[in-house]
Amino acid sequence: MVLLHRPHPENEIKGGALKAVKQALKQEGFL
Repeated sequence: MVLLHRPHPENEIKGGALKAVKQALKQEGFL
């Protein structure tokens, strides 16, 4: 997470959410 350079905070939030979803799917064995 880069605090000094943040051109699109909403994109960072979406990316974090996607990462969390992918991680959850991996744990459930979907990926």
